[in-house]
Amino acid sequence: MSQDATAIADPFGLLGTMLEGRFRVERHVAEGGFGVVYFGHQVTLDRPVAIKVLKTPPGLDENAAAEFRDKFAAEAKTVARIKHPHIVDVYDFGVSRMPAGPLAPWMALEWLPGQTLEADLAARRGRGGRAPAEVLRLVEPVLDALVFVHRQGIAHRDIKPGNIMLVDGPTGRTVKLLDFGIAKLMAGDDAPGTGMTKTASGLAAFSPAYASPEQVSFGRTGPWTDVHAMGLVICELLTDQPALAGEHLELFQQVVAPERPTPKTRGRDVGAWEPVLAKALAVQPMQRWKDAAELTDALRAHVPAEVKTSSTDPMASTIPASMSTSTPIVRTVRTGGVRSFWPAIAVAMVVGTALAIWLGTRSQPEGTAPPEPPPVPAAKTPETTHAAPPPTPPQPAPRPKHTARRPLPAPETASPPPAPPPPVPKKPHDFVVE
Repeated sequence: MSQDATAIADPFGLLGTMLEGRFRVERHVAEGGFGVVYFGHQVTLDRPVAIKVLKTPPGLDENAAAEFRDKFAAEAKTVARIKHPHIVDVYDFGVSRMPAGPLAPWMALEWLPGQTLEADLAARRGRGGRAPAEVLRLVEPVLDALVFVHRQGIAHRDIKPGNIMLVDGPTGRTVKLLDFGIAKLMAGDDAPGTGMTKTASGLAAFSPAYASPEQVSFGRTGPWTDVHAMGLVICELLTDQPALAGEHLELFQQVVAPERPTPKTRGRDVGAWEPVLAKALAVQPMQRWKDAAELTDALRAHVPAEVKTSSTDPMASTIPASMSTSTPIVRTVRTGGVRSFWPAIAVAMVVGTALAIWLGTRSQPEGTAPPEPPPVPAAKTPETTHAAPPPTPPQPAPRPKHTARRPLPAPETASPPPAPPPPVPKKPHDFVVE
């Protein structure tokens, strides 16, 4: 491997080194938007570990970067104390100088052999989705884990199939929730709102395909954010289609669109689960289930017997929503119709700002801002028009007046017209309002 390729695969320069003298870093596993994962070995206890090194958000000055590292250390202490059968164990954490130069936060985690739910879903594309009862059995461990952490005052904030691990063991398959690297400790007065209340930290961390409206608008996040993400994951399991799909601007528009990506919009009838998931995916946080406990209770209480397709086309369930020509991404709000979360102009501003910040220093294709919605026409002033009277029959030619001019001759073939009918009296209410 060339030196440049090695630098790309190992941006922190950790391969072949000993992290803090305790963890031998052996190979690069994966890299995401928030960090790099390595496979390593804890020398003292002779056990395999996953080492995740977090990336410091770009654009921070020295003081802000130090604040970010201190905040991570405080939250890592709390996360490390979480002990739950369906949450990956945290063995150690710290902030260290990397061989490549920068200071970076890191966590040493339990190594889990198996595959992610993301890989499982990728292999199932086009198969039509799982039955609700099967979906519930699959996600119940994750929901139970979220119920536990929400009661501890912790929100995960990055729920997605890539952070759900399917682990095969001696007693069968188990499910574990990974990656509390961007978890948030909730303050006592944190509560769901409209989604427009700005986050206190000023930093936004999320995976766009599983983001909530408050994340892309940099609003207040919490357990309600995890509820939204679980709604997206459950919809994907029911349909074998991503709930949100697209590139950059299109994806961010879908996150805040008034029409929510429930199974029904993907051609799947899930019975009593449709309103349950619609509430989980509400644009405004205050309209959702407030935490994982409420969502879990609703799902368990309304398990439909089977999933039906609303289309006779066997390929209908394999068509991504982003390719549909019948459903616009952003709809104009009509007077008297369904109210949107924000005015359309605010949505366009949120989408543009979120896209710019999320891309950060990455290169991006040229694009244009989302189209401004057409102005709402001013209300038409009511006008009163009286009902038209009955048609008047042809009138006889007027008789010539005795004037100084020569009278006109009468028509040669004119015949006397019939007498006109008597006029119809007008009633007080005989009018039309336009």
